[in-house]
Amino acid sequence: KAASGEFSARVRSIWLANPGQGELISELPDSGIELVSRIIDQPEDIARFDMALTVTQSDVPAEQINQICEVPEPVYSKEISQLLLKWIYSRTPEQIMFTREALDYLIQLTFWLADKYDPSIPLVEINDQKTRVAKLAVSVAAQVFSTDETYEYLVVRPEHVHAAGQLFDIWYSK
Repeated sequence: KAASGEFSARVRSIWLANPGQGELISELPDSGIELVSRIIDQPEDIARFDMALTVTQSDVPAEQINQICEVPEPVYSKEISQLLLKWIYSRTPEQIMFTREALDYLIQLTFWLADKYDPSIPLVEINDQKTRVAKLAVSVAAQVFSTDETYEYLVVRPEHVHAAGQLFDIWYSK
């Protein structure tokens, strides 16, 4: 007999692709984020992505890649990093709080992104962009351990929303 049920799931997926046919991105007429629609031809499939990033060989000069440099000291110890990840993954939706200022800025930023970027590539749609920016802002807040005084709630502040907006702008302005 068939049964149905509802399960809570957290899915994180990174999808990597090349433009195909042995071509380099630098050799194609399209550039940056426009290449997404070359690889994924259905707009409804593109709309399922939270974000997209294109990378080319020219993004980082060969001199910089081949430079010998000292490995920096980690900001957090291995143990602290593991504890931070455990704390982040143990937060429930009820334990994520946006300040009023962060919510106001989130709405403002959503409209700005929707006005700036063409909707022909459905990565920035006014009806979904608020959620996309909010997810990234939560990630930024989590990485810097933005919390309340009880350490129970993850607190998203305007600077976290701003950082998320900067990332979208860097990625989509290419």
